[in-house]
Amino acid sequence: MVVSVNEMLKLLYLHIIPKLILVSQFTNKLKHMVQVISAAQITVISEIRLNFDYSKTDTSGFSFVCDSDGNVDVSTLSGDGLKNYLFCEANRDKFARIYVECRLREVWEPKIIKCRCGNALRLENPDAYGVINCHCGQLYNFLGQTLRPRSEWEERLDDDY
Repeated sequence: MVVSVNEMLKLLYLHIIPKLILVSQFTNKLKHMVQVISAAQITVISEIRLNFDYSKTDTSGFSFVCDSDGNVDVSTLSGDGLKNYLFCEANRDKFARIYVECRLREVWEPKIIKCRCGNALRLENPDAYGVINCHCGQLYNFLGQTLRPRSEWEERLDDDY
């Protein structure tokens, strides 16, 4: 198939150049957006726990992270945790049930973005205004959108909002 120069120019001007312009405009917009290092997600964590229950019908008592054989690594326990564990081991006869179980729990991992200064910023723990601060002074909302400096914020004084 032979295409004339005029047909080729028409194709170029009507179809190809407008698409290139749109791609260029979109690319320029992306330069102003933050880079997402990792998206927010829910992670399921399994942990094995040694339980000391006072009653056979409920789960009041103590629980400690352990291995599959029920061995607790005491070096990982805090001061109170260690006291509680030593109490449980010394008073095993006071507990109605002592057993090992595997528990699943969900942990929310926040979105991590790359600030314009290059710092990796976790989008969590906003202040009272819902703002997350980077150490460089840049402000973000919990979605990762950049915010103007606080000095440029307008305070609404009416009661209608």
